[in-house]
Amino acid sequence: MEFVPCSVWNKRRRYDFDGHLLATASSQRPHVARWAELCLYALPPNTHANYVFSRVGYSRVYHQEQCPEVTHHLPFGHELSYTPVATEIIPCGSCAPIRPRQITDLDFLTTHRFELTRPFAAICTDADAVVATLAEPKRRAPAHPAGPITLPWLSEQLLSDAAALDPALAAAYAIDLTPRRTTNERSEQSLRARR
Repeated sequence: MEFVPCSVWNKRRRYDFDGHLLATASSQRPHVARWAELCLYALPPNTHANYVFSRVGYSRVYHQEQCPEVTHHLPFGHELSYTPVATEIIPCGSCAPIRPRQITDLDFLTTHRFELTRPFAAICTDADAVVATLAEPKRRAPAHPAGPITLPWLSEQLLSDAAALDPALAAAYAIDLTPRRTTNERSEQSLRARR
């Protein structure tokens, strides 16, 4: 593996390290208001950890000043370090703010709040720590806190790609190759069972 200088952000803190990008995954699609991008890096041997995981949540959503969906402080448009692009921003479905004629309109920028990019990073000592970091605690079975872990689909994609390159990840993360049934297949099966 070739290790090159990398940097990731965890909230406002930046981590600089030499790493090898094992895998990336993104939920970005055309016309999607919010998406996430995941990266997993391998660190050189003989360091204090083996991996760095990075997740960045992106949003193009903006809100009216008193939107009930805004539970924490979001900056007004004039407080941003950049000027949003009018054709790229998406109005909140709950408060339904007006679409601006021009994004530089000060009345618009001082009365509408914008969702921010949210970076997260974790330094993982081993492959098990990577899997635990990617697991959603609420999806663990309550009776078996250390039992099977269900991963979100984007995390599964990231780990599947990384496990193909890293034997330690492949050992820590077993991929279920059983085809998943679609909703229609489940419905047909339940109809047959009722007959």
